[in-house]
Amino acid sequence: MDYTKWSSKDLAQQLTNLGFSAYARNFRVNEIKGCHLPNVTEDHLKEMGITKIGHRILLLKRIRQIVDGETPKPVKINAQDSNPSSRPSSNLSSAPPIQQEQENNIPPRIAQRRQLQQAQQAAPEPQMQIQQKMAQQLQQLNQEPAKEPSSGRTSKIRYPSSHSSREQKETFSSQEPPPSESSGDGEEKVTCQYCGRKLPPDAAKRHIPVCAKIRGKTAKK
Repeated sequence: MDYTKWSSKDLAQQLTNLGFSAYARNFRVNEIKGCHLPNVTEDHLKEMGITKIGHRILLLKRIRQIVDGETPKPVKINAQDSNPSSRPSSNLSSAPPIQQEQENNIPPRIAQRRQLQQAQQAAPEPQMQIQQKMAQQLQQLNQEPAKEPSSGRTSKIRYPSSHSSREQKETFSSQEPPPSESSGDGEEKVTCQYCGRKLPPDAAKRHIPVCAKIRGKTAKK
């Protein structure tokens, strides 16, 4: 058989018969015919996408045998060992990406929002800084509690319980209203031996024990 009369399709079929079905498409796509076989080099095989060194050596050896008129022996090349780029593309590659399909099904409002967000992200840096500052200020205003208006009244100073009790004892006699000098019922007044005050009998009974405690039971001379 005269290899010089092979078309690119015939050459691809001969390579398939020799076990190079994974690379037959590379020769057909690049329109390599039988008349080109004497000029095929390893660099040409690299340009066609055959990256496996061992496969390139086998191909060149079989091509030389064809050119020399010998009958080459078929080889066994696993499909997994062949070049990924040399395999024919499947129908799935023509399908649009999943992300593109999802974007086509997005409602117009959501698409507009995404466009606005992308435009904000692509805004110049100074504008982004201003927006960030404004957002921080709004956040601070929302977090600050409302201040109560000042009524102008000073808060009362609260003393300890011991201080207040001592003050109450010292001012007990002053808090008690002084008895009237003249008694309408003509009762005899009793003089307190601790402070010298003159009180009605009933008032004296209440006053003298308290006055004795306050003044330490020191009788007034």
